[in-house]
Amino acid sequence: MRAALRDVAAQSAQIGMAEADFYPQIAVTGFLGYAADDIRRLFAEKSFTGIILPTLQWKILNYGRILNNIRVQDARFQEKVLKYQQTVLTAGREVEDALVAFLQYQLQAQSLAESVKEAEDSVELVQAQYKGGLVDFNRVFTTQSQLVTQQDQLAAARGNIALSLISVYRAFGGGWQAFEDGHTHKACLMPPIKQTEDMAPR
Repeated sequence: MRAALRDVAAQSAQIGMAEADFYPQIAVTGFLGYAADDIRRLFAEKSFTGIILPTLQWKILNYGRILNNIRVQDARFQEKVLKYQQTVLTAGREVEDALVAFLQYQLQAQSLAESVKEAEDSVELVQAQYKGGLVDFNRVFTTQSQLVTQQDQLAAARGNIALSLISVYRAFGGGWQAFEDGHTHKACLMPPIKQTEDMAPR
């Protein structure tokens, strides 16, 4: 976004430079030194001379070409403005998408944490029933497999939380480390995630 904004400002300056051709340009040149008809008197006191020559330049006869150049620069300026607006919209969409994904993965992780807790309770209950001879081992194997599946999904959801948070940092232009005077300053746009009891690793 900053690069696109600088392009707009630079192109705006080009319009001003093109419009400046409508006005006369005044310059002053001069000479200060020694001049003589005879080389033997070149460095004599009377040979020291100076000349001041003002000049005036006006491109009024090229009015049509100047006007067309201004129109071209203005069209390029409008193009830069549209590009900047598109960049702003794209950046806003990236930020919004990253935030939505971050929140959705958190909700998903919370739901999966509850499912894992219920699956763990089921495994404990089935194991107790198996030891008591009420169910066969096939029931124990099934409930344990369901628990492993839920745990895998929970781990994946927590990984997606971290990835989506990285996307949020990138969308905001942060999440890196700047080194200044031998010290490290961490750029952080959001506070660290506090895990609830259900989301805490087991």
